[in-house]
Amino acid sequence: YTHKKMKTNAETSLTVLKDILPMLEVQEDYSNDALFECLVAFGKEKEYKTGFIMWPIRTAVSGKQMTPGGATELMELLGKEESIARIKKGIEKLEAALLENKQLSERNAEFDEKSEKLRRAEKQIGAAYIDARRYSDDLVENAKSKAKDIGAFASQDIKREAAEIESLLKDVDVISR
Repeated sequence: YTHKKMKTNAETSLTVLKDILPMLEVQEDYSNDALFECLVAFGKEKEYKTGFIMWPIRTAVSGKQMTPGGATELMELLGKEESIARIKKGIEKLEAALLENKQLSERNAEFDEKSEKLRRAEKQIGAAYIDARRYSDDLVENAKSKAKDIGAFASQDIKREAAEIESLLKDVDVISR
């Protein structure tokens, strides 16, 4: 249903098929010329180019993009009943495809949103890891510094106690003599 030159896509093709179906259902003369006149008149009324109308009809009626005949020639050969049935089937297929595309787009948008949240979370986790690592390094350095200070104080206390003991020993030595 999509044709670059005819400027058609699934949405525009669906619109054309839905708009043209009531006209084709009341059309009595299913000759090539009568159908062509009917479709050209519809195109002029809607300000559509002929190819813009014929492409989706030909695709719906034939089930193919390339055919040896045009839309109205195929409809003349197939007859009114079969042509209408195939156009209705084309409408159903387009509606189903567009619905599926919409659902896929919504899922893709949801996936993109979740992916972005995940990327942000990964950045935050990375930043938190770096902060935690820095904090941990700071704690280790702080603990080392405190251990040195404690060691220094302990060393001073031990020296002071040793001096006191030495002094006591001297006193004991003096008394015992």
